[in-house]
This record gives sequence, structure tokens and C-alpha cells, in this order.
Amino acid sequence: MWNFTSLFRNYSAELQRFLRRRGAAQDVAADLTQETFLRLMTAARKNKFATLPDNHKAYLFRVAANLQTDHARSQKLNPLAGHTAALSETFADPAPLADEILISAEFMRILEQALSEVPDIPRRVYLMRLDGKTFADIARELHLPLQTAYSQMNRVMIHLQYRISQAENGPTGKRA
Repeated sequence: MWNFTSLFRNYSAELQRFLRRRGAAQDVAADLTQETFLRLMTAARKNKFATLPDNHKAYLFRVAANLQTDHARSQKLNPLAGHTAALSETFADPAPLADEILISAEFMRILEQALSEVPDIPRRVYLMRLDGKTFADIARELHLPLQTAYSQMNRVMIHLQYRISQAENGPTGKRA
């Protein structure tokens, strides 16, 4: 029986160099090397070998060369096959999915409800801060000390976080 660990240790780097010399990109060579050993292990487990090939190295290199040929052939037939990330960015609809819309709407409802529970001054501080005003401007406009503007904002944030965590955990207190 073959020792796959020692075979991989002895030949994986050499197989990758072999595949790179034959024109494979670094990542493709690494993938094909792993696929070579995977094929070997699968064949050995399925007892496809009536007798095990004597020359392990030659067998591995033949499998790797065949896999690279298959890969090159598939690239010629479908040149975009290896670029799924680029394809998904190009052709994917950027609009949110229906469940994302529902979740966002529910989240906004929870925030609006929680914000309505906050007293007037802290709510005004929060809304002014969302509008991009500085704490100094907010304090000046609402006739508050600067530290009070900070603390009122903190008070609102703590309340909103509490209400969101309540909504996430549900009425039982366990995460939904």
C-alpha cells in the first residue's frame, strides 16, 4: 500500500514546479497538485489498482499532466470558468434580496420604536449627531454643557443597543 503522506511530502513541490513549467498559474498548479493526490487516494480506496504501479513518481506526474490537459481544455471551452468572483460581480444584481429588505425594515421599526421611548433632549442630540453636527455645535444649539451632549448621546446608544438585543433574543431571553 502507498504511504500518501510521504508521497505528498516528497513530490508535491516538484509536481507544482512541473505544472508551472507546463504553463499553469501558481494557484492552478497548487490546485492540480492537490487534485492529483486526491485522485490517487480515491483510486486506491476504490481498489482500482489491480496491481499498484511500481514507479510512484511517474504515475503521479502522468496524472498531474492529464489533469492539466483537462483543465486547459475546459478553459478553452469556457474561458470564464475560473473567474466566478469576477462573473458574480459583473452579472450579479446589486439590489438587496427580499429577505434582506424584510430584515432591514424590521430593524428600522425596532430602532424607531426604541428612539420614540427616549426623552426629547437625548433624542434631539442623537438626531443632530446623525445629521453630522459636532458635539460642540449640538451643545451650543441646545444650550447644554459639552459633556452633557456626550452623555446624552451615550444614553441613547445604550438604550438602542438594549432594545436591539431584546429584539434579537426574543421574549424568552434566548437568541432567536
